[in-house]
Parts: sequence; C-alpha cells; structure tokens
Amino acid sequence: MYDDKKVLDEAAIAEVHTLFEKTEARSVLERYAARYKEKAIQALTRTKLPDATKIVLERVTHALVPDAIIESR
Repeated sequence: MYDDKKVLDEAAIAEVHTLFEKTEARSVLERYAARYKEKAIQALTRTKLPDATKIVLERVTHALVPDAIIESR
C-alpha cells in the first residue's frame, strides 16, 4: 500500500467517503480522532517545548481535527 505511487483522484476519495458513510465507519473514525486530539493537546501541555512552538503545534492539531468533528460525537 505505501509503495503505491498512485495519486488519489477526487473520484477515489468520494468512493472511500461513500463507503465510510455506508458502513458507519466515519462516526467511529471521528470519535477516534476526537479522542486522540484531546490526548495530543494534553501531552503537548506537559512538554518543555517553547510556548511559541506549543501554540503552533496546537493550531496544527486543531486544523487537522476541527472542533466540528468533536461536536458531532
């Protein structure tokens, strides 16, 4: 799978999205994402990284897993 150099086109992504919806996998994946987002932010607060770095990493985390996903749990 990781050696496959194919670029996913919009149709392939739409097909996966449809499969996730049909199998209810999307809601499961969203719950996992929300859970690990919270764990990532908690771990980040315990690090000794500079505050500026923590802010950037927290923003990246929020961008990758928007609050809308967490609210839909």
